[in-house]
Amino acid sequence: IGTASPGAKMHVSAGNVKVDSGYGIDFSATNDGTTMSSELLNDYEEGSFDPVILGTSSNPTVSYTARGAKYVKVGSTVHVTVRLYWGSISSGSGDMQIAGFPFTSGAINGNWWTGAVGYTAASHWDSGKQPQKCMLAASDTGMKLWVADGSYAVAVGDHDDGSGELYLQITYHTF
Repeated sequence: IGTASPGAKMHVSAGNVKVDSGYGIDFSATNDGTTMSSELLNDYEEGSFDPVILGTSSNPTVSYTARGAKYVKVGSTVHVTVRLYWGSISSGSGDMQIAGFPFTSGAINGNWWTGAVGYTAASHWDSGKQPQKCMLAASDTGMKLWVADGSYAVAVGDHDDGSGELYLQITYHTF
């Protein structure tokens, strides 16, 4: 397929269009915005990973019943959905963190990326300590759980030793 640069090649193979590494789809003809940093779409990926529950001071012992997460990365934007079921959780200390994300979050003036807790089984959380949102710090691969008003992070000890489940989603950037 014709290109302006002989070094940049596009291939059609088995009905798929492939662009050589380091290249992408260039949208610069639209000339949008004066603060843009790029108009080159050069990455797309879908995948899955097994998230883990950690404590920021010491890790708990977790017996997972089921766990899984899926992600879609388009350019520098990553969207993650997480599903966790556990039969028991014990020990551990510090803030509860859901970790194992495939990409490190980007740093924007030290701010946090925020997400939502879509569902959690309430029966095993201490009163008033059921997580309602999740936050991913800059330059991190795991998110903390927070109570609704954001006044504090949920600690590993805020959940008794019984079973639990969480459904979470978050979108963040890698730049």
